Amino acid sequence: MESQLSSDDIVQIIGPIDDELLNAIIATGADVADIEIAYQWYAGMDDIMGEEGLPLEGARLEVYEILQAGDVFDAGS
Repeated sequence: MESQLSSDDIVQIIGPIDDELLNAIIATGADVADIEIAYQWYAGMDDIMGEEGLPLEGARLEVYEILQAGDVFDAGS
């Protein structure tokens, strides 16, 4: 059984971000794995996933787009 994603889960993956971005990410319905993958793509770490990297689609893509639009590297400052 899947548990509800919390803002703490997101902050552990992404780091400090503002409430608007947190709420937008939660609203996508993404799970922890989706957020981790989207963040890896956003942070330029997609090369660590190897040649068979997981595609950005569905909730992963939504989270990635939120991260891009919100410029999360500056959001928590």
